[in-house]
Amino acid sequence: MPRLDPGQESPEAVRALVDRELVQSEAFLLIQEVYRGRVARRTGVSYLQHIEDGVYVLVRLFGWRPRVVDAYCVHPIFQSDKHLARALAGELAIDVLSTDVVALAMEYRRVANAYISTMKPRRGAAIKLSPLAEVNAMLAADKVQNKKDFMAHLYFGADGGPKPSSLRYLEYFDSWLERLGLSAASYDRLVNELAAVGPRNVAAAKT
Repeated sequence: MPRLDPGQESPEAVRALVDRELVQSEAFLLIQEVYRGRVARRTGVSYLQHIEDGVYVLVRLFGWRPRVVDAYCVHPIFQSDKHLARALAGELAIDVLSTDVVALAMEYRRVANAYISTMKPRRGAAIKLSPLAEVNAMLAADKVQNKKDFMAHLYFGADGGPKPSSLRYLEYFDSWLERLGLSAASYDRLVNELAAVGPRNVAAAKT
């Protein structure tokens, strides 16, 4: 279960840990190369910022677990059919990754792709989680990060109200977070922390 409790490491301490350790990760260096200069078309947010924010959430909730952090960093390579094909064709240097990191990333692909936002909304046990706690931790971090960017950049229309499609997508994110054991209060706290301690742009600091 997530561990967002008083008495745990402060947000500033978690941010410092992520800043210090992430640039030493071969997995982060790999995704940095894949994503260099790329931004999400609909939000304008750097893809690498997605990774860095997600790692902060992952570590804040579950502590620094190197192989889980590494698997989270590279999960887009394995989740995307296009990037997976490139990796298996030898175009991406996945040989720097350990077999357990690849296994976690592939299990993430299986679980995450079984329920994506374009599918009919599901609730409760209809959302199938992984038998691996590490993968469910990765999912929790990713859904917090994804919902944060969705709410900031895509939820509201020009009139200041929700776009017609927004409520369905909001239900999607909230269903995932509920299934993963994250309350609305925990989500709000994490979003506020990210606003306070980031983004630091670890990738830019390294280059």
